[in-house]
Amino acid sequence: METSAIPFAGRSGRQRPGPSNVIPFLAAPRRDGSSSLQLAAALRRLHKAGLRGGFVLVVPMSGDPESGAAHRAVTWWSRLCDRIRERTRLRVALMDVSEGAGMASSVADETLRRAYMIDEVTPAERSALIELSRGVCTAHPHLLAEARATAVSAVRPDELDAALRNGTLSGLFAHPITASLPIPA
Repeated sequence: METSAIPFAGRSGRQRPGPSNVIPFLAAPRRDGSSSLQLAAALRRLHKAGLRGGFVLVVPMSGDPESGAAHRAVTWWSRLCDRIRERTRLRVALMDVSEGAGMASSVADETLRRAYMIDEVTPAERSALIELSRGVCTAHPHLLAEARATAVSAVRPDELDAALRNGTLSGLFAHPITASLPIPA
């Protein structure tokens, strides 16, 4: 997986080390189950790309990326990332997983000021990231088997939306990070 990145900096301007979390969107279609090795490999790739102490919002997109609907979805997710960054100390990357594509790429528009651009994700890694995202999002016991290894809290998309509307996003992510897979394979 090749990466290029604009680093996320904390208030002090320095990057803080820490674990990666994956917070999802539920719209991904169900894939064949990913093995624990594939899930671990996908998370370790994110570590190696430098995304630590933050969240990856995995956004399954469908249809023509130039369409108005796709642009509105990108704008909504970009604003969500901005709100999370404004209201919490978390660093956020937004990753598009297009339907039928064998790779994930960053989603960026004018409202997304900082992003990790993660390219050439293998189909197995893509599937693993979506699987982990669904597990974190739905709290499904089988899908959460590997999410538990990283101590990621289950958050549903409607909870994210309600927290944004009610101004309680900080409370939702009060203690999001507690453990991590080791970085080395």
